Amino acid sequence: MQPVSDVFDIVAVDSICGRYVIDLTDVLTKGRKWAQVKFPQLRETRRDMELTEIVANDEGVVFTFNKEFSYVYPMNAAGVKGIEGTITVELGGMLRLLPQDNMSTKTVGNAQGFRSVKYSVYGKYPYGVEQDSLLVRWRLQIPKDKKKNYNRGQKVLPENPLVFYVEQSFPDRWFPYIVKAVRYWNKVFEGIGYKDALLVRKLENDVSSVTPKALIAYDLSDPVVANNLIFHPATGEILHCRINIGHGLWKEERERYYLLNGLDDNGSFIDFDSQKMAGELLCRVLSEEIGQVLGLQTIESKSAKEDLVRYAYGNTLLEGGIEKKNVIADSLRRVEKQIQTIQTVYRGIVDGKVKNCILQETDEGKKYICDVRNRLYKENLLRSVALLQTVTNSEDLKAIMHFFNVYAAEVNIGSDYMQDVLKCMMDEQVLRHLEKVELFEDWFSVIQSVFEGKSIDIQHLREEEVNLYWNIVDVLVEQATRMKISACDDDFQAVFYFKLQELYSQFANLEKTCSDKFAIIFYKRLLKKIEAVVIP
Repeated sequence: MQPVSDVFDIVAVDSICGRYVIDLTDVLTKGRKWAQVKFPQLRETRRDMELTEIVANDEGVVFTFNKEFSYVYPMNAAGVKGIEGTITVELGGMLRLLPQDNMSTKTVGNAQGFRSVKYSVYGKYPYGVEQDSLLVRWRLQIPKDKKKNYNRGQKVLPENPLVFYVEQSFPDRWFPYIVKAVRYWNKVFEGIGYKDALLVRKLENDVSSVTPKALIAYDLSDPVVANNLIFHPATGEILHCRINIGHGLWKEERERYYLLNGLDDNGSFIDFDSQKMAGELLCRVLSEEIGQVLGLQTIESKSAKEDLVRYAYGNTLLEGGIEKKNVIADSLRRVEKQIQTIQTVYRGIVDGKVKNCILQETDEGKKYICDVRNRLYKENLLRSVALLQTVTNSEDLKAIMHFFNVYAAEVNIGSDYMQDVLKCMMDEQVLRHLEKVELFEDWFSVIQSVFEGKSIDIQHLREEEVNLYWNIVDVLVEQATRMKISACDDDFQAVFYFKLQELYSQFANLEKTCSDKFAIIFYKRLLKKIEAVVIP
C-alpha cells in the first residue's frame, strides 16, 4: 500500500493493546514540509525550531513553535539600502486524530459536480484493478431523536453543525459580509431539511488558529483567495478546511467584477472604492470558496446547488437523480456567458462607450484592464477544460472541445496563458481518465480536426489562431515526452504514440499538398517537433 503523505519508522509497540509508537520529533522541530512561510520578505536562517507549547484536546495535539527568520524590506528610493534584521515568528501546527468510527461513504459513480478522492479496488476481479471515487464531504448528520421530525419535513439542526471560525487578524468591518456568505449556504441546506447547518464565529484571542475544523483566515502575504482541505483518505470525510482571503484582493476583484458586470451595474462604479461594494464582492468570492470546501465544484444555479447538496449530504441516494442534471452543460453556459460579457465590456472601455470607468483615463489603466481581461479569459478557459476530468460520455466531450475550439481561437490571451490552458487540458491525469472511460481516441480526433483545411489559408489566419495551432502541438509533444510514451509500457502510452504518428502523417500530407510557402514552413516545423517523440 502506498503512503498517503510520508513514511515513519515504528519505534515501539504497545504489548497490551497492540498500538504502534512512531517518532515525530524530527518532523516537528525541523518543520519539514509544513513550516514553510510564504511571506516574500522573510528568509529562513536555520531549519530547527523551538517547541514552546503542547496542548492536547479531543481532536488531537496542538504544537506551538518559535522560528527565526531574517527579513529585508527594500526601499523605493534608488540607492537607499533596505531595512534588514532578524525576527522570531510563532508557528503552529496540529496533529489531528482520525475518527474512531468511520463515516459512511458515498461513491461518485457517474455523478458530476463534486470534489472527490480516488481509490483502487484490488482483488474484485481475477485480473486487473477497478478504480472509483468517493465524495469528499463533512459529517453532517441528523440527531437520532430528530429523525421523525426530519422525515415529516421539518427543518432540523444537524448533530454537529459546521462552524467557520474567523481568524483574529481579520478586519472587523468585513465580518457582516462573511456572515452573509455563510447564510447563503444555509438557505441551500434548508432545501434538504437542515437548519443552521453552517455557523460562523470569531476566534477567541487566546485560541490557536490551527485548532478550528473550519477557518477563514486573513492572509497578509498573497492577495489571492485560496482554500485547502484535509480529509480521511479511506472515507472522504473532511476533517479540516482553511479559506485564505488575501490582503489587497479588493483591487483585483473590483476590476474582475467590472469586466463581468460593468454593463449591468454602472451605478456601483460611481463610488468605485466604496466599502459596501468591496464587502459585497468579498461575500461573492467567499460564498464560492465555501461551496468548494463543502466538497462541491463551482456551479451557478441555486437549484443545481441544492441537488448537489442533497446528493452529498442528504439521507438518500436519489436513485442517481443528480446525474440527470447536466453539470457540464451548466458550467459551459456559465463560462460562455462570462467570456461574452468580458468581450463586450472590454470593447466598450477601449472605445470609450462605457461610462464611469476611471481606467479609461490613462493608457496605463487600459493596459491594466487588458491584463485583467486576459487573466479572466485564461481562468474561464481553464474552467472549461478542467471539466474533462469528469467527462464520461462522448456528447459531453464534444461539447467541451467544441467550446474550447471556438473560444480559444477567438480570444487573444497571449501564448503563455494559452500554454497554461493547454497543459491543463493535456495533463496526464486528464488523458488517462479519458483513456479509462474510452474517450481518449475521440479526444485526439478532435485535436486532429483542428488542423483540417488549414493548408491553404495559413497566411490569412489571424496571429492568435496560428499561435493556438502551434501551441497545441508544442504542449502535446511536451506532455508526450514527459510521459515517455515512446516506451509503450502500457496500453495508454501505446495508443498515445500511434495517435501522434497519425498526426505526423496528417501534417506530412498537408505539407506535400499545399502550395502556400508559409504553410509549408509551418508544417515542416510541426513535423520537426513531433519527430522528437515518434519515429516517422
